[in-house]
Amino acid sequence: MKRYRLLAVIIAALICTSCWDRIELNRLGMAMAVAIDAAPNGADKLEVTAQFLKPQPPGQTARGGGGGGDSKPYENLSAIGESVGEATQNLTSESARRLFFGQTQLLVLGENLAKRDVRVIMERPGPGFETRRTARMVLVKGSGGKELLAAKVKLADIPAEGIGNLVEEQAVTGLITDIRLKDFLAGLNSKTAAALLPAMTLVPDNATSNEKQGGEKTIRAAGTAVLKKGRLVGYLSPTETRGLLWAQGRVKRTVVDVPFPGSPPTRKVGLDIRRLFSDVEVKVKGDRVAADIKLEVRADINEYGVLRDIAKPRSWSILNHQLSVCVQREVERTIRKSQQELRADIFNLGEQLRIQDNRNWSRLAPRWD
Repeated sequence: MKRYRLLAVIIAALICTSCWDRIELNRLGMAMAVAIDAAPNGADKLEVTAQFLKPQPPGQTARGGGGGGDSKPYENLSAIGESVGEATQNLTSESARRLFFGQTQLLVLGENLAKRDVRVIMERPGPGFETRRTARMVLVKGSGGKELLAAKVKLADIPAEGIGNLVEEQAVTGLITDIRLKDFLAGLNSKTAAALLPAMTLVPDNATSNEKQGGEKTIRAAGTAVLKKGRLVGYLSPTETRGLLWAQGRVKRTVVDVPFPGSPPTRKVGLDIRRLFSDVEVKVKGDRVAADIKLEVRADINEYGVLRDIAKPRSWSILNHQLSVCVQREVERTIRKSQQELRADIFNLGEQLRIQDNRNWSRLAPRWD
C-alpha cells in the first residue's frame, strides 16, 4: 500500500509541474512600443498602434542585415476601439501571432488624446494590455503617436528603440525629462503636483524632403509636456525644461555658454557642467508658501573665444558670476511660466510640503488655480 501511495505522489508532482499552458516564443508577437491616440474620425474612441519586430529568416538580423534590402525590420499595426482593451483586442485580427505587451519599452500619447482626461485610460487600460511600469513615456507635440512610430529616427533602424535612446541622451543634458510609466501615474494621482512627459515633435527630414512628394519626417526632442488633472495644459521649451531640472538637481551633463564682460557678444565661454547639487526648502508664511532653491554647480572650461587671459583668478570669479546669473535666469523663467501660464506645480512643492508637515499638508499645499 505504501508503494502505491508513493507512486501516486510522484505522478501528482509530475502533473502539477508540467508546462500545460506554455506558449512558444516564435508564436508571440512582442510589442516594442505602443501609441494611444484619439480616433481620427472624431468619435469618442481610441486608436492603438503597436510596433512589432518582424520575424527574420535564418542568418538575417532584425536590423536588416544579411541582404534584407530596404524593407523595414518592424511592422506597425493599428486598431480602433471604445477602450484601450478593445482596441488591443482588435489588433489580433491582423496578426498571425499572439500579441504580448509584457516587454513594451515605450508608451506614446498623441496630443489630441492628452487634451482629454487621460487618468482613466492610463490607470485602467483594460485586459490584454499589461506592460511594465518601467516603460518610458513620451507625448507627441502637434501630432499623433501613430505618426511618431512611423517616423524616422536618425542613426536608428527601429523607431521604438531610437526614441528611447533619444530620450535617455537628451535627459542627461537637461533638455527633456526622462519619465517612466510609474512616475507618470504618480503625477496623475498626486493632489498637487503636475504630471510631466518628454515631448517629441515631427519635422521634415532635410535628406529626403521633397516639395512635391512630401518627404519623410524625422523625430526631434521638443521639451516637456505638462498635464494638470489629467489634461495637457502646455509645454516647457528645452531651456525651460533645463530650468526645472536645475532646481531638481537632475542635470548631469550639459554645456552652458556665458558672456565675458568686455568681449564681443559673439565670443562666449563654454562651460561644461560636471556636477550639480540642489536643495529645495519649502516654508509656510501665513497662508502662503515660499520655496528657497539653493544650487551649487561645478563646471570646467570647455572652450573660449575671448582675448583675455582666462587663467587669471579674476577671470574665474567673473565666470562663476556669469554662470550663476545664467542658471538663475533659467530657473526664474521656468518658475514664472509655471505660475502665470501653466498654473501647475511642476516643481512638486506640494509633495515636499507634505513630507515636511504631514498633518496639515492638504491645507497648506500650494494652490495654483
